[in-house]
Amino acid sequence: MCQKAQFLNLPLEQPTVPKPLKCDALDYTHFQRKPVLRFQFTKDQAEIIRNFILNLDNQASEFDIQEKQSFQDQRFTESITSRNAYLNH
Repeated sequence: MCQKAQFLNLPLEQPTVPKPLKCDALDYTHFQRKPVLRFQFTKDQAEIIRNFILNLDNQASEFDIQEKQSFQDQRFTESITSRNAYLNH
């Protein structure tokens, strides 16, 4: 649904910055990078995505309630095999 996706490096402050006698003014001594994925959507898709994200907590709660009861494939008696078969399906 997205028009474009790209990784960006978000600058975050280092937890501890060395304190030299004189500031070295180098960005890598003061900041660390955190890669984040940025999505761009077309205008017609933006409203659908916005509504999906705003309703995400409700959808997760509803999915959890419905799915946790039937998280098994009834063809298998062993619980791990039954769960894996359900997830693979």
